[in-house]
Amino acid sequence: MTVQKEIFREYDIRGAADTQLTDEISRAIGQAYASFILEKGVDQIVVGADNRVSSPRIKTAVIDGVVSQGVSVVDIGTAVTPMVYFAGYHLNLDGGIQVTASHNPAEDNGIKMREKKKPLFVGGTQMIYERIIAAGPASALFRATAGKPVTSSPHSVSASPVGGSPAAGVSSKDISEDYIKRITRGIKLGRKLKVVVDTGNGTGGLFVRRILDMLGVDATVLFEESDGTFPNHTPNPQEVDDYGQLQIKVREIGADVGIALDGDCDRMNATDETGTFLGGDKLAVLFSREVLRSHKGAGVVINPVMSQAIFDDVESAGGKGYFGKVGYPNIESRMRETGALMGVESSGHFFFGDDYYGYDDALYAMVRLLSFVSQSTESVTDILADMPRYVSTPEYRVDVRGTNPDVRKFDMVSEVTKAFQDEKYDVNTIDGARVTFPDRSSRGRSANGRGWGIVRASNTQPKLSMRFESKTEKGLGEIQRIFREKLKEYREIKVEF
Repeated sequence: MTVQKEIFREYDIRGAADTQLTDEISRAIGQAYASFILEKGVDQIVVGADNRVSSPRIKTAVIDGVVSQGVSVVDIGTAVTPMVYFAGYHLNLDGGIQVTASHNPAEDNGIKMREKKKPLFVGGTQMIYERIIAAGPASALFRATAGKPVTSSPHSVSASPVGGSPAAGVSSKDISEDYIKRITRGIKLGRKLKVVVDTGNGTGGLFVRRILDMLGVDATVLFEESDGTFPNHTPNPQEVDDYGQLQIKVREIGADVGIALDGDCDRMNATDETGTFLGGDKLAVLFSREVLRSHKGAGVVINPVMSQAIFDDVESAGGKGYFGKVGYPNIESRMRETGALMGVESSGHFFFGDDYYGYDDALYAMVRLLSFVSQSTESVTDILADMPRYVSTPEYRVDVRGTNPDVRKFDMVSEVTKAFQDEKYDVNTIDGARVTFPDRSSRGRSANGRGWGIVRASNTQPKLSMRFESKTEKGLGEIQRIFREKLKEYREIKVEF
């Protein structure tokens, strides 16, 4: 068995289903996770899977590995990722695994893991990899199924596992109705809405119409059929060019809003009534207004590549803004650390802790968006008309070339950070260097000044990520010029902004 380290990413495991997540490797991942979760005093977990063609096979192998170590499994079947998270609370289970590659192409798959109703700690997937490598094929730790074929049922144990129960087994439970009731609980629309939803043939298509029917929405669902080959487009809401049919349908039927879901429904994007995508910044403003309307003074966590307009809007409503590192586990963790009631990750993860559990759930975010829009007679465009205005760039992702780029990218960010700090700029270093540029008319370095720029190292690729924003086009150009001056000495990158 050859286990490729590259599939063990910052927050989850992801790779080519047929070659990098074979039965043997998937079973070993289940064994390693079970050995870890047993050390936490957990002997029963929940397991689900998305609708990809390879997911049933991988799920079977993972479950075999888990049960072989004496950990019992509640199998919730084909499920969106937030259902696994919900099951932790609903069934009072402190561990969980979801087989999914989220928004990746159909030939990929992956595994997300939970512990104590939280994402596996950052770097936890590397720990899983290290346990697999340390165990080896003859390890006593994994002796229960070493070299044995995968069987879907029963998941029998042929030797007493280390630390677990020899009576461990698998039960099946459909929690979809309980989940739908929970995410719609207490939601009453102020007016009837017309909505278009594009599920991209992903897992959400199995559930979204039941949710919308429960809300009494006039719904049109595109690519609703569950098809893990994703024949129409990959369900990735960040790739807005793939959602032309959603935009056309919104305009054609005069919908109030359009919703784009990713493959496992932990991310979403939305359009206004004109079919124009809102993106993370505008959705963050809408959601924060909805939360702050009922919870004055609440905190909101965003990552530092997002617009200053969010903080301006939050603070004008009496809330408190916090930065959290890029990555959905980091936003969830930062919310717990600060006591914030809402969080947003720029790629479309939305977290609610006011009347929900604080994890990212695109279907629940959809429900909250529809609720908020329905309470106003105005269109989404009009609701956002008073949002603070900034001129901003998209997020640039620049390849780092040369020797050992995954190390060099962090060195470069550290050097640029020091250069700005030496010049007495206000530099937020929670994730890379977000540099605030003050108004020329002010001697201070307020975050509400002329604008900001950020450079940070990608968590998953040998790239630098950059974004810039200002109150004016002229200010934006000046900020970009300053960053270009700082970065032009590095031959490993090609700066084209």
